[in-house]
Amino acid sequence: MRTAQLTPALLAEIKSLLGRSDIRHGMAFRGMELGITAEQLATQWDRSVSHARSIMRSVQYVLDGELPTASAMAYTNSFAYRELWELGASPELMKYIKSCLHQLAERNPEVKIEPMGAVTFPGESPRSKHEKSVAVCPQCFLTLPCDCSG
Repeated sequence: MRTAQLTPALLAEIKSLLGRSDIRHGMAFRGMELGITAEQLATQWDRSVSHARSIMRSVQYVLDGELPTASAMAYTNSFAYRELWELGASPELMKYIKSCLHQLAERNPEVKIEPMGAVTFPGESPRSKHEKSVAVCPQCFLTLPCDCSG
């Protein structure tokens, strides 16, 4: 299902926010921009390839201005919008984000209409709810400065 309100300006803001996010959808976005495969992301995240593919598919839905119809994918996709909310979206983008979240909640009642909040992934320390994103290496996705050659 296509959302009606995604404009080029909102898409540019989405890309900018995802480009600096240290949460999964942002990491997947940067990886996709670099041509990194789901297998490579899965290895970096210590998660399954299907999980990495699901996040990459979710990012693509956001970039295409579409919302998934399947309940499970709606839930996954909601994290992309909640991540954008967490990153300080403009008022125009916030309106779009909330609209998308409400539509996703119609497909899956487990979808939360709120910012991402504290997120902890295996092997990582918890982020505070309003902690600002940090710069990450586009090669290894670690916080800069990193030890890789990228």
